[in-house]
Amino acid sequence: MPDYVVYGGRLRSTLPIPELRVANASTGQQSPSWHFESSTAEAPPLESAAEIGQDELFENVWARFLRASDTLRLQFDDTGIFDLHDGATRIVWYKKHGCERDVARADLIGRVLPLAEHERGQLALHASAVCLEGRAIGFMAPKNYGKSSLAMSLVTAHNAKLLTDDTLIVSPSTGVAMPGVHSVRLWEQTAGHFQQLGASRPVLSDKRIFEQLPDESLEMAEAPIDALYTLVPTGPDSDTTVQREALDGIAATMALIQYQKLGPLLGGPDAARVFDGAATLATRTAVYALHIARDFARLPDAARSIAQWHAR
Repeated sequence: MPDYVVYGGRLRSTLPIPELRVANASTGQQSPSWHFESSTAEAPPLESAAEIGQDELFENVWARFLRASDTLRLQFDDTGIFDLHDGATRIVWYKKHGCERDVARADLIGRVLPLAEHERGQLALHASAVCLEGRAIGFMAPKNYGKSSLAMSLVTAHNAKLLTDDTLIVSPSTGVAMPGVHSVRLWEQTAGHFQQLGASRPVLSDKRIFEQLPDESLEMAEAPIDALYTLVPTGPDSDTTVQREALDGIAATMALIQYQKLGPLLGGPDAARVFDGAATLATRTAVYALHIARDFARLPDAARSIAQWHAR
């Protein structure tokens, strides 16, 4: 069973996960943080389980989070059930017959592991992030806002290193960001502009994934956060290519809550923990609204400005 590096730890899996980098002797800790296995059996019933929250991922496709005394359960309509045991360190996937493996791995990487990190007090943000001169810069946004394209523009043209794509795990108490997913999904029309990243393969939703980025383009260590940006796209006719606006404590906290990765799945006491983490992080980290032209031709200029802001 190979180990993979993700979110500052190691995942030992009985299934191949091509989206993640295989761990080696030089990759941080040696013992696995999580064990992942799959099962063709029916998921066992949960005794006295409480539903914490639910989220409609796509039209008529829902995810539900249930908490029992010794098990966390994420239940997906399309891929099956993921149970987290032993303090969210052991994960069992009860797979749904005929499900798409790409989608199931996306559920594992994008929601199940972030839930495990939430359980140990970390904040999971819907963000891509790079490192410039050893400090992390994160771009928070919904799907299709261009956060991956902006991150890769900094990597390919300004010597930034990719810290993670799409999911950023942060320690609220220290303001430190964890290395995460070192593969990148880009829309077909965008991927053609980043051929220097190497080979890619098609995935669902008309995207291509770059799984073998050059080692020199990756940040494999945790990094203190220099700034977090929430993307605010402007029209292509806007005079502003890129401009940042500092957010105060309340606005910064609300932005961090808005872009926490697990969304409506975390209700009740779990939502309160997210609020506390966001409020703590907002006191330690600069948070900005990033007004940026939604125009790929102007993206290099926007990336250049951001790199200049964070030059040391």
